[in-house]
Amino acid sequence: ALGPRKKKVISNVPLPMLNWVPLGQPVDKSFFHEMDETFVYKEINFVDFEEQFEVKRFAKSDQLQAKREAAAKNVVQKVSVIESNRARNLVIAKRRIGLAASLVQQYIKNMDLDGLCADHVELLLKFIPTKDELSKLAKHAHEYDSLGEAEQFLFQVRSCH
Repeated sequence: ALGPRKKKVISNVPLPMLNWVPLGQPVDKSFFHEMDETFVYKEINFVDFEEQFEVKRFAKSDQLQAKREAAAKNVVQKVSVIESNRARNLVIAKRRIGLAASLVQQYIKNMDLDGLCADHVELLLKFIPTKDELSKLAKHAHEYDSLGEAEQFLFQVRSCH
């Protein structure tokens, strides 16, 4: 036999989803079957409950749009002359080496394997700039600060002949 029909509370605002799985059939031998939750409806202020747990909607207000546009203007466009995968791999190699470009350049010029280990030299050999990359770097030398991280690194160590 089914117990008393439970009152279902319907919210006026979106609330977070709970990942509960309802049971397929009423469970007669659980405490939920005989529980009288009418006191809960009297004790809980559901308007306050909804305010506390409401899922906030992100309305595209004029103020929010203005903030986004201002942020977009503040983003400095980086000049890229190296193919994107090559640039990404160069940045990874640079970080793995963990030395300033000026130090790397100095170690290469002096052939100092104490300052720059053989593994790092081998890693850098993969990133010797091509003639095309060198000409593009020279073309953008006047805008060094707007070059990408990989381009700045190559620019600094390019003169290691």
